[in-house]
Amino acid sequence: MNLEPLRELARDRLTGRTVIAITSGKGGVGKSTIASLMALIMSRYGRTTLIDLDIHGTSIPRAMGVQGRVHEVSKEGIEPIKVLENLGIISIRGIIGSRYVVLPGEREGSVMEALLAFTNYGDSRFVMIDMPPGMSDELLVLGRVTNFMPIIVTTPSKQSLCVVEDLIRYLIDTKQQPRYLIVNMSYIQHGASIIRPFGDVNMAYELGKRYGLSIIELPIDPSLENYIGSIINYRGELLSRLEQIVREIIEK
Repeated sequence: MNLEPLRELARDRLTGRTVIAITSGKGGVGKSTIASLMALIMSRYGRTTLIDLDIHGTSIPRAMGVQGRVHEVSKEGIEPIKVLENLGIISIRGIIGSRYVVLPGEREGSVMEALLAFTNYGDSRFVMIDMPPGMSDELLVLGRVTNFMPIIVTTPSKQSLCVVEDLIRYLIDTKQQPRYLIVNMSYIQHGASIIRPFGDVNMAYELGKRYGLSIIELPIDPSLENYIGSIINYRGELLSRLEQIVREIIEK
């Protein structure tokens, strides 16, 4: 199957937009939550499309509370599900509904490319992409169709950081230099005390220094669970910390 026309369409549609990929190489580190919150912040500055590129474990529709809705299709393409005036989301869940999907490996890339190519981005200034875990088709697909800004998410655990270092090296080798390493679930604030359930974050800071990344530590916020399904209403500490990154991207 010749995918080049699909890739060309994706390139054309993404040209001129700021494309940000929330990635890790490791599952369970909070990429979807961070992608959702950053897209909410981005939408204050301009129209934003948030794409859930994890075609097996879609989390964005659930976080946003739109998991029962399906995409409309117009002559311009797949229409994002509107969450806020300036924010729409795209997900395979909005196409297949409540059914699960099992795809052979050779089909994953073409599905991802189709989502990127057929989305109607309209006048979106920003495209935020929630990447799947791992280092596979998603990186190759995205790299073929756009120059993206990777933002890497990890926990402070050594296991996660070792996987993340491989991702950082790959991105640098492919000329997609990451700027930020978000150390998620880094600590719990308990009164005046800070508890670090994964241990210290020295390894993360060493990694940042080695590869020229800014480190953003995020706490564990137990209240966040109450906002799954209505994350647009969350106003906790994670949001204020992530605003720092968004402002820097906007002012770049």
